[in-house]
Amino acid sequence: MSTIFAWYSLFTVAMSVALVALWIVNGPSILAAGAQDGAQDDSESLATAEAGSGADYGATATRSGANSAPTAVPLQDRSFMEQIKTFEFVFVMAFAGIHVTRGNLFLGLLESFFDSPQFGADAATVSYFVNLTSALVPLGCLCAPIVDNIIERFGFATTSYAIAVMGATYSLLMLSSSINLQIVTAVIFLVYRANLFAFPPAFAGRIFGPRTVGRVSGLMWTLMSPVQFILSPALHMTLTTFEGDFRPLQLMQLVAIVPVVILTYLLTRWSTEKSVGPPTPKIPRKGYVELPLVDPPLAPNGLGVRGTTAAAES
Repeated sequence: MSTIFAWYSLFTVAMSVALVALWIVNGPSILAAGAQDGAQDDSESLATAEAGSGADYGATATRSGANSAPTAVPLQDRSFMEQIKTFEFVFVMAFAGIHVTRGNLFLGLLESFFDSPQFGADAATVSYFVNLTSALVPLGCLCAPIVDNIIERFGFATTSYAIAVMGATYSLLMLSSSINLQIVTAVIFLVYRANLFAFPPAFAGRIFGPRTVGRVSGLMWTLMSPVQFILSPALHMTLTTFEGDFRPLQLMQLVAIVPVVILTYLLTRWSTEKSVGPPTPKIPRKGYVELPLVDPPLAPNGLGVRGTTAAAES
């Protein structure tokens, strides 16, 4: 196991160096792409407003009507200090603080959990399941694309709900006294852990923009890091107060998911950012009809331009 973790540590260092190098090389193009996407979103929001549609996430155009008022400025266009004072920042910090702490409790207390009276297993069985689970968890990196797929299809709110369901599922399975069932728990956990670490940077990058994503993410991880010191008191409480029974701790972790679910619901109610909810279909601008691709007739001199798209105002 020490060899596996040594190679894993080297791999992590290599990935960190590669990430810094990629940011240095691609930083200007990422910022330019973000500015272009913001301009495109503004154009689409204007078209939506002109079409008389209802409220849209993150729209920046003035709504039609006698009492209309401009919508909020998108977070990507605000200063760093304004961004960290928003509900979106509180949400992603709470999300990371609760879910990452749950993940660290799973890994940090793994050997004590398998060696608890809940299973009554011998030393060899405990060692087998600890090693097997420890080997499975790093495979979670292969599941990270799942969160990107869910975000693209359904938005950040639905993704947050899905991660909460995965977390609740593996905690419920850990209440069982069947040690063989814990293999299923480990598989669900590795998917859960991969997605919980992929969600905050994706949220920060999409909501706050590439200009401040580094500072926002760094402040988020720094503010939630003291919560990780709960691991040692949690183990002490389990071994003394609950006499080695880990089920009360699992129930506490289940309850800890509730605030994330509530914050996710409030995010859908209060946030005006477009990516929070599911993608909205594009609405063509009112008064314009897009004609099919046609070949115009040739000019009298036999020359002409083929393969052009015509558009006419109705």
